[in-house]
Amino acid sequence: MANELSRSHIYHPEMPTLLARGLPTYFLNFVKFNFDIFASHYKCEITISARRTLEAFDGWNRDTERTLSEMNSHHGSQGLDHYKQAGFLAYWLRRRDVLEEITAMQNPIPGIARDYISPLQETFIDFGNEIGSFLFGFHYCLRYEYGRRISDLRACQLPEDYILAMAVMLKQKNVSPHALYLVYKSLFLDIQTKNAAD
Repeated sequence: MANELSRSHIYHPEMPTLLARGLPTYFLNFVKFNFDIFASHYKCEITISARRTLEAFDGWNRDTERTLSEMNSHHGSQGLDHYKQAGFLAYWLRRRDVLEEITAMQNPIPGIARDYISPLQETFIDFGNEIGSFLFGFHYCLRYEYGRRISDLRACQLPEDYILAMAVMLKQKNVSPHALYLVYKSLFLDIQTKNAAD
């Protein structure tokens, strides 16, 4: 599987190394590639704003460097865990509103108007940036848990109503990176508990 994945795929084995290099062009491709995957699930196509995505990259870098500096001065920390990284990533991608345009794919089913927009597509058109940002952080965490605690990615799908509830909250409230960190960490608590018992 690893050899077949694009280097921009969130599950590519080299992703952490590539991301750690801090190259803006990699980050831009990384976000676009994975947001395209999320949009395709909702039968939508997207255009990413390069400017706003690079602003998210700058915000993410500043926050992670500041947090690392604070942690080192207080605790001598070794680094940010994937939950904290995901919280900062999702926060900045949502805050900078990286999606420039969302369009529904045309319906290929005979007997249904080609311009018909399904409820799933409508959800993504209304909340695409928030859904994409949240799923980006979730899959960022899942990528680190896969192979360590999780052996089947298909068993780790979030319910659509949960994703929508998170998207609505992200759109209507100012959710901090630390709140997102706790959300992501809590999503994996059950997995940690089950494996601790094994």
